Amino acid sequence: MLLETALPGWLDGLGLGYAALSTANPGLVMTSVTPWGQDGPYVEAGYASGDLVQMALGGIVHSCGYDDHNLPPVRPGQYHAYHLASHHAVIGILTALLARDRLGRGQHVDVAVHDCVAVCTEFAATYWFYTETLVERQTGRHAMPRQTAPTLYTTADGRWVNMGQTFNERSWGRFLAWADGAGFGELFRQFGDAQDRLSRGSEVMTALQAVTASLTAEEVWHAGQRMGLPWGAVRRPEEWLDDPHAAARGFFQEVEHPELGRSLRYPGPPYAFTEHPGRVRRAPHLGEHNAEVYGALGYTPAQLTALRESGAI
Repeated sequence: MLLETALPGWLDGLGLGYAALSTANPGLVMTSVTPWGQDGPYVEAGYASGDLVQMALGGIVHSCGYDDHNLPPVRPGQYHAYHLASHHAVIGILTALLARDRLGRGQHVDVAVHDCVAVCTEFAATYWFYTETLVERQTGRHAMPRQTAPTLYTTADGRWVNMGQTFNERSWGRFLAWADGAGFGELFRQFGDAQDRLSRGSEVMTALQAVTASLTAEEVWHAGQRMGLPWGAVRRPEEWLDDPHAAARGFFQEVEHPELGRSLRYPGPPYAFTEHPGRVRRAPHLGEHNAEVYGALGYTPAQLTALRESGAI
């Protein structure tokens, strides 16, 4: 199996395209991941591309943003388009390998990043295909045909929490019991069943904001989790450093820095093994592995010395 991301035609010019390689190896499964695919007017015109270009053209950016539509849309996480293409490439590769097992020959899998993005617009495509309805972007929520109730609320310590307001009857019962004990019962006893809460969504939202305004973000999210509700505090990334759950799992590790003469806390491996713990031993010295890396690239010791003396490395 061969995976490549060169622009269409480049490998052919080197005699390494699928036509040439498959002649020598009929069982070859070659997968090409490119912005626009191997052919078409955008390829012929040499259109440039990038992660943001693909997300914008594919429709993802249109669904991301804020309740205030006078504000422009925003892009989601970086490399979103490339992640989508990678996942679809894996699916295509596995399909081609299964076909090779049955047919005895390989094939060329042509993956266009734009195609992958265009079929991954979450609810936008689904609502249009089924009901010809357009979705609207919303703050911190999925884009939907209608504005849904906000899920972000401010807290007493000036932070934010993310909490939904639609509870099934079992969860609503647990929530009411907690609200009574916390002194908020009167705010919520006025609401009836799920349909009543849904129709009076803005009133429920106002009541929830009154609750969160009197509690810290950490108090809100822990209270919600104890009730089995998916509430969470909006944390800064560095706040994970002091989280007791991370500490209990030994996620952060003290790593020695010989050049600094002290240790620093580093994230450990994001997985745990049953046979060995997995540990970050120490931070590498600057340029420590130059000989191995540049040697593997074909540089001679003399060239490496010249690079070092010139300050290039």
